[in-house]
Amino acid sequence: MAEEVRNASKTIPRIMLATMIFNGALGFVMLVTLCFCVGNLEAVLDTKTGYPFIQIFYNATPQGATTMVSIIVVCNEFAGVTAMATASRQLFSFARDQGVPFHTFFEQASLHFSEPSATSHACFLGPRGLGHPP
Repeated sequence: MAEEVRNASKTIPRIMLATMIFNGALGFVMLVTLCFCVGNLEAVLDTKTGYPFIQIFYNATPQGATTMVSIIVVCNEFAGVTAMATASRQLFSFARDQGVPFHTFFEQASLHFSEPSATSHACFLGPRGLGHPP
């Protein structure tokens, strides 16, 4: 996407730095909030769920813990899809520039979907072939 931005050599680093600062500040606020909500640390670490953050949510809001965990699960799913799409686009760009082995295979786009399905399949199935769970 950096190819589509005007003055990319200056704009992209500025945006990346702004994103790091903004997300770092939000992460720090989340960390401080979580630390204030921990309560009894031993009880949180010895939880029956096996996940201390779920116990922290349950201690803070017993009726809303399931909803809060569900929001985190959905956000993680979206992040996984986004990461796979990003990796697929990068593989396609490298293949288009003949920067990877088998570039002729990866640079082909599917006629049915009008997208490089070979790179999508490689990015989805590649880690599973190396032993990474789905």
